[in-house]
Amino acid sequence: MCRSNLLRYLVLLNQMIFSVVAVTAKQYASMPTLFQFDDYDQCMLYGKEATYCTITFQLYPKNSANPSQIWNVIKEVNLKPTNYRHDLLRHGVCLPKTCPNIVNKTGISQDNEEIIRGLTYCYNQKLKSSGLRGNVVKIYCEGQNTPYPVDSYDILFALVVILYLLLVTFASIYEGAARYKSKKSYERITGTCLGKFLSSFSIPKNFYRLKKIDHKNPLRCIQGIRFFNMICVIMAHTLMAHFALPVSNTMYTEKITTVFFNSLLTNGGYAVQTFFLISGWLLTYNIFATFERGKELKLQHLLAIFATRYLRLTPTMLIVLAFHSTWLVHLTRGPFWDQTVGEEYRRCRRNWWTNMLYVNNFINKEKMCLQQTWYLACDTQLFALFLLIIFFMKKYEKHSKLIIGTVLTTGILVPFIISYLNNYDILVRHFPESMYDFLLFTSLWHTMYAASYSNIVGYGLGIMFGYIYYKTKGMKLVTTKIYVTLWWILSFGLSLGITLSAGIIYQENFEFSRIDSALYWALGKCIFALGLGIGIFGMTQNIGWVVLWICRWSPAQILGRVSFSAYLVHVGMIKLKMSFHRQPIYAANYLLFQSVLSDVTMAFLIATVITLTVEMPLSALQKLV
Repeated sequence: MCRSNLLRYLVLLNQMIFSVVAVTAKQYASMPTLFQFDDYDQCMLYGKEATYCTITFQLYPKNSANPSQIWNVIKEVNLKPTNYRHDLLRHGVCLPKTCPNIVNKTGISQDNEEIIRGLTYCYNQKLKSSGLRGNVVKIYCEGQNTPYPVDSYDILFALVVILYLLLVTFASIYEGAARYKSKKSYERITGTCLGKFLSSFSIPKNFYRLKKIDHKNPLRCIQGIRFFNMICVIMAHTLMAHFALPVSNTMYTEKITTVFFNSLLTNGGYAVQTFFLISGWLLTYNIFATFERGKELKLQHLLAIFATRYLRLTPTMLIVLAFHSTWLVHLTRGPFWDQTVGEEYRRCRRNWWTNMLYVNNFINKEKMCLQQTWYLACDTQLFALFLLIIFFMKKYEKHSKLIIGTVLTTGILVPFIISYLNNYDILVRHFPESMYDFLLFTSLWHTMYAASYSNIVGYGLGIMFGYIYYKTKGMKLVTTKIYVTLWWILSFGLSLGITLSAGIIYQENFEFSRIDSALYWALGKCIFALGLGIGIFGMTQNIGWVVLWICRWSPAQILGRVSFSAYLVHVGMIKLKMSFHRQPIYAANYLLFQSVLSDVTMAFLIATVITLTVEMPLSALQKLV
């Protein structure tokens, strides 16, 4: 049995390296160009006639009874889900230049129906020789006039930001000037109610708070893990943004899932379990440490804890959301602008309230504003649930093991049952067409990845490790070389192993049953989070060598504190950068790596500013209240 399984995996690995291509390169090149865009800026020079349309053009055979060779190639390429739909041309058309038949004596019609008829005729004339025809199934047109006029919401947000920045500037000067006086004078100036209020907004004081590190805290490695995990998140979203836009070398994108080690990226969504684990860990430890020695945990305490968390997270998110709903869309224009930034603008205008209530991963989820905040919604829902669970753990502490066991069992069973009943795919496929829509229209992503019930196990393992850490704090448990070796194997082996398993699953000849899929969904997140939990617990025992040093590295500690703001701003920044493109991008490993480095750097620079001016001042005000 073991030998047959080994042979099966060897065959699959061989297929990864020597895949058989049904369509030759020459035949592939004969298909109509999938992504093609006229010069947008040149088109805008046509004055009143300037009209630029981004279209999706559906291809059909001209003679269905006797289709052309090119159509047969398109059909063959479309059979593989790893490929783009090559019967859907995504083009940008400057009407006066490419399809002058639409231009009449009075200029270009603003009637989309007339433009669609003109474009259909124009394209069908060009496709005659290839034995193809088609029609426009999606269109967006714009001329010289901006499609996004400045309105009262934009002006209101601008006024609020200007007034707030004036407050921060005045507070920084007020508190900064007091630093040049004696210690007694400084305390007198900043010790009044007004002084405390203004000091909360002082950038110099907040910078001092930001860089202050507690070197005695065994859990300080968590800040470093947050920082490095955020780098992984930004990297994943940078790559997604590249593949969510037109690509000139489409074969690169279509083959990306066939490379075994690319599964670290295509299956890298497990990394989000890091944040769930850390949230559960810190919540459990802090509550048990605060309410120890006979202090009673009451329901009103739970409400206060939840309110404190809501007020800590929401203002920063609100500012980013307001920017996405107003001025982000006015920064520039281009052929890719509407499908990325424009779509984000409309979603945020329509569904901002779901973000404020942290239900955007359930309500209007396919029109989600700030798509990355699905995690915040999920984490907030689990935070509320686990507050109650920890309340019962504290009240009936002798039954804590039973409660934790029940939670973990539930966290495993729920995704198993949902996957089995719905006969779901074994993982969320990062194929070109689904990536082109940022996975928003992939129901499996919403149901099994972004839903709170499918992430219970990660949070549950967090409360388990948090409780174990609370009970064993100050004790030296990992003392022998065997335990240290086992720590290295489990902490890295479990997390990397389950992530790399996608390299096998992505192969087109890999077969799986309904039960296989249900087990993978049930255990995958559990295995990853378990490995990570073992890793963090070992670091609190001062093992980990260079890994421990990296996670406790002072710059990583500081940047870990700005990771929340980096999480909020990086997607908008990436979309903005990608939307400046005028032509389909060329994808290559070096260029993608370069883009990731620039996005990580920019995200943390912007996040540091937001942390100092928004997040930390509001946190200081909370403490005052």
